[in-house]
Amino acid sequence: MQQQRYYEIISKSAGRVLDISQDATNKGQLIIYDSWGGPNQQFSILHKNLYVCFVNKGSGLYLTVANDSDKNGAVLVEQPFANKKSQLFRLQEIYPSLGEFVVFTFCGKALDICEDSWKNGTRIIQWDFHGKDNQKWKLRAL
Repeated sequence: MQQQRYYEIISKSAGRVLDISQDATNKGQLIIYDSWGGPNQQFSILHKNLYVCFVNKGSGLYLTVANDSDKNGAVLVEQPFANKKSQLFRLQEIYPSLGEFVVFTFCGKALDICEDSWKNGTRIIQWDFHGKDNQKWKLRAL
């Protein structure tokens, strides 16, 4: 049996990693935070035809666009697997030599650091692709 592989997903603009918030206010929402190696910052990538799903190591829950929204500004949360399109993502490599890619949601919007902030705890939203660094990511295998 092959062991599950986990990754940190690192923001190009902020240098912080994707993290499932553990604080009471934003619990279960996707944010950026300094890497400290916690299980809420580690994700496995499951391939589903042309798409992928991200599963959080700490909770076993799937990244999901909240309320199945196709609108700019929708937040990302973790939820149990429900075989729905809002849990499907597409990785598009933009600079293969640098390992940079964009994560597109089911509706073609990109994962985006809200307001291009670099602060710990900043929410991740979906937004129309514009190509700035707050929509670029790298994977680090653990």
